[in-house]
Amino acid sequence: MKAINYTKIVRNNNSLKLMKFMDYVPAFIANTFSVIFSTSIIFELRGIVSGYVLSLLSVFIVLFLIQNEVIKVKEIRKVFSGSKNALLPFSITFIISVSLATIGMYFFTNKASEIKDQSTINKTIEINNIDNKYQISYNDVQSKTYESTDEFKTINKELNYWKRASAATLEERTGIRNKVENLQNVLNTNRTKFESNKINDLKRIENLISNEKTVINAKFESNMNKTETNNFITYIFLTLILITEFSTIVLNKNIVEKRNFVNEFTNSKIAKTYLISSNLLITLYMSAKDKWVNINNAKYSYANKDNLLQWEDIKTVYNNFISLGILNTGEVRKENDKDLLYNQLLLSEIDAQAKLDEYFERFFSIM
Repeated sequence: MKAINYTKIVRNNNSLKLMKFMDYVPAFIANTFSVIFSTSIIFELRGIVSGYVLSLLSVFIVLFLIQNEVIKVKEIRKVFSGSKNALLPFSITFIISVSLATIGMYFFTNKASEIKDQSTINKTIEINNIDNKYQISYNDVQSKTYESTDEFKTINKELNYWKRASAATLEERTGIRNKVENLQNVLNTNRTKFESNKINDLKRIENLISNEKTVINAKFESNMNKTETNNFITYIFLTLILITEFSTIVLNKNIVEKRNFVNEFTNSKIAKTYLISSNLLITLYMSAKDKWVNINNAKYSYANKDNLLQWEDIKTVYNNFISLGILNTGEVRKENDKDLLYNQLLLSEIDAQAKLDEYFERFFSIM
């Protein structure tokens, strides 16, 4: 794992590169998906409006969603930065984002009602077709009687003949009576068989109707199962929307926390001391004459223009340069009737800065 360079962080405090692009990528992706989920409402508008109206609405919706997302992100970061006034606008934009995304994705993915309605219509039509298909056959069988058959007419004709026949003797009369009785029994037997066959034919047609209706009902139930799957998929997408929206909050919270941490660190007393020390060192090298400097070069340096360090602090920094071997112990020279300490620069400016960075790096690492 690469070690953290704290002195570099302090130097880059006011740099736009302090927060890397990759720090924003997860939050940006979450925000993008939030907008994409919300734009699904446009697909539902296709069934209501079309042409230029749909185009204008689409552009308006997309721009509105992007602007809402931008405001939402700004207000989220303000909230986690400690601004209580940002809580209300954040709540409004968050509710808008969740509501539009939920409504749009629900209508875009949930086709359960359409599937159910269409399946019911198809089921009714197919059942009616089956009833119509077998109704004529059923009516034909139902309307048939044994008396309308050729067999009945033939036997009945013969029966009427023997009923009208006259006998000359008792034996002939007995024979005619037996003939009539036999023919009557045949008619009754055949009528019973005919009715039985008729009932069987009607049952067969009813079974065919029932079987085909069973197939249709099975198809209908299969479509109903699809609605359950469709509902399940819809719930998954709605869950993803909620995860995305709350991820947006968490990811932007992390960005704010990282910013706050860096700001607190770089605004600390020791960080400011490091920056001024580094700038004072630059001043010493720029104002040196034959590699000799004095403490006034540091005292009146532009590096401390905001007076963040008092005179005692500057003397401490200057003495620290001596301790680090950047300056020698020096010598006292007379200047304007005053004694003034002069010190010689012992290192190159690059080596001196590296020595100073190493010194402060150890303090930063234990903070």
